[in-house]
Amino acid sequence: MKQYYLLEGDSQIGPFTLDQLKTQKITPSTPIWFEGLSEWTTVANLSELKEILNAVPPPFKSINTMKTSTKQRAEKTGVYRMIYYLLVLLMLLIGVFTYDYIQKSNLQDHLDASARAEEDQKASIRKSILDYLPIEASDYSVGVFGGINDLSISITNNTNYTIDQVLVKISYIKPDGATWQSVTEEFSLLSPNTIKTKRIADSERGTRVEYEIISVKSSDLGL
Repeated sequence: MKQYYLLEGDSQIGPFTLDQLKTQKITPSTPIWFEGLSEWTTVANLSELKEILNAVPPPFKSINTMKTSTKQRAEKTGVYRMIYYLLVLLMLLIGVFTYDYIQKSNLQDHLDASARAEEDQKASIRKSILDYLPIEASDYSVGVFGGINDLSISITNNTNYTIDQVLVKISYIKPDGATWQSVTEEFSLLSPNTIKTKRIADSERGTRVEYEIISVKSSDLGL
């Protein structure tokens, strides 16, 4: 029966029968010799040992090694899951911030448009402010020898803004058409869309009156 010798490191081990070789950890590159060979060769060069090579099981992994491998896979899975959740959270935050930014931008655009529209309206009112402040006088009486009695002047504020001050010039006209006297009356703080009436002091002369607005001030309108 053929006897086989193996080299393990620098040591020669054997002899082994063919059946005994099956229990050895041999590989295709394992050095081997048996009687009849002039020199050492490798297991891969011997055709009768091919079935032994095919029958050699793979290196055994200990239970601890498999547990470690399973644990490592679990840890990797946990890390990947954590990364996934973080990415989802990041995307949600980006979405929330983007939506908030768009909403604020739209609101700001709306506010800007409203502000521009209001400023345009104010500019239009400023150009024709007297059209928004109609003035009228009440019925009054004239004395036997002249003089205006029971006169009231009313101003209507037809704007949506407060008028801080309105100055009205009142002229008392004599029968010949000449002006006997002119006075200035102040109307203060006319609220939006209201009427303010002021009783004017009686005059000693004059048979009729003329009146006009000579000044308007409003911080709301920039006047």
